[in-house]
Amino acid sequence: RSSVTIPLKSEEGTIGCLAVLSEHVGDFSPDEIRNLETFAQQCTMALVSARRIEERRAVHLRLSSHIERMPLGYIAHDREFRIVGWNPAAERIFGWSSDEATGKHPFELIVPPEMQAHVSGNWSKLREGDDSSGDSVGAALRKDGTTVNCEWFSTPLRDATGAMTGLITLVHDITEKVRLEKQLLMAQKMESVGTLAGGIAHDFNNSLTGIVGFGELLRMRMAG
Repeated sequence: RSSVTIPLKSEEGTIGCLAVLSEHVGDFSPDEIRNLETFAQQCTMALVSARRIEERRAVHLRLSSHIERMPLGYIAHDREFRIVGWNPAAERIFGWSSDEATGKHPFELIVPPEMQAHVSGNWSKLREGDDSSGDSVGAALRKDGTTVNCEWFSTPLRDATGAMTGLITLVHDITEKVRLEKQLLMAQKMESVGTLAGGIAHDFNNSLTGIVGFGELLRMRMAG
């Protein structure tokens, strides 16, 4: 018999409408319509919030999927550099599971004692705003006590005031790369030694040819 339809408007435009029906004619007074308009605004805010939450959840799921599947080790630290994130690649590189690593300080797990002062210095620079000190190359410890060579790419997380709230570190295991580079360097050194030895042998052979020739001439003269 009577109805009120109120559009649900947000900054993005109209996202829906609120329709209220009654069995009676003229059942909605001006005060009731104003109340319904207020309720419609509340419905709009709730819908927009729900939509944003869903969008953020979808982004979080996509990001989590990338982190879980990427080949680089992913380590998330809190303000005190305690580990709060550790992906499967980090497990493969260092041997520690996510449960074992979470809540620990890297100095307890993967940073060798001789590297801790250097790492602390880099972290202090990051905390002070020097983001250029986030990249480095250095050795790390595995759970079994062996050492791996790694490239480290650290990015500080900051709040609206610029204060550091955490740290994200990506780790690339370059142990095999370093081993191959050493083999290549050794091969190049051996090649240089071989080239030098070949040159010496060539020069010696030239000198020896002359000596043999003069010796042969001397023998012939003495025989005559």
